[in-house]
Amino acid sequence: MSTYFLLPPSESKAPGGKRPWDPGDNDLGNARSVIATSLRDFARNANDNEARKFFGISGDHLKRALTTASTGLVGTPAMAAGARYTGVVWQHLALGTLETEIRKFASRNAMIVSGLGGLFTAGEAMPDYRLKMSARLHGIGLVSTWWKPILMSKAKTKFGRHTVVDLLGKEQVAAIDVAGIARHTIRVRFMSASGTAAAGHAAKQAKGLLARSLVKHHRDDLVAVCADFKDTAFRFLDTTSIGSVTTVRLAPKAT
Repeated sequence: MSTYFLLPPSESKAPGGKRPWDPGDNDLGNARSVIATSLRDFARNANDNEARKFFGISGDHLKRALTTASTGLVGTPAMAAGARYTGVVWQHLALGTLETEIRKFASRNAMIVSGLGGLFTAGEAMPDYRLKMSARLHGIGLVSTWWKPILMSKAKTKFGRHTVVDLLGKEQVAAIDVAGIARHTIRVRFMSASGTAAAGHAAKQAKGLLARSLVKHHRDDLVAVCADFKDTAFRFLDTTSIGSVTTVRLAPKAT
């Protein structure tokens, strides 16, 4: 039995790369090619207003997104997914600074739920792209809905005998939910003071730091690791277990 970590992507990404991206020739690779083609067709045909609305950005960021998407992405420069993402969660997870053996483990067992790729391992080659699971593409519809049957089928074979730590946001859970599929699912959720899902820099920072601690201690009792987590803004709140699913909640510290 092993442990896998499901992580959210970030909109912020490092540019460039070296090896050309190959989506693969398996079922997941074929699905990636379909998404990349649909994204290419949108980028080549969208007007300025459509592009700004779709990507949610403007200026140089929009130009970069359109330029990369319009190529179809296959064959464009790629780098390891764990190095590509540069958002707050990923800055504090900082996979590249882990000890060698832990870094090797994370490259295989830390997995990102991605609008482009479905599931990428942290060590897997990824192109520069921009595509949310909540986006809609012609011929695809809602990206998360399109991916869900593919990813759920993948989850049954990949995670059925293992523990999965789910650190995803609502947008990614719409595409894959391993509860009842994995041998043991540990859902980690950061809550706001009002009881809704927490957002913002502090929550993302805490998620990255907790993810780093969980990856480093992947052989230990991971619920206990969550309970012992120390952060400047968030604290362990409680756990609940129903069947094979344990939910761990963290909440803002009292001020």
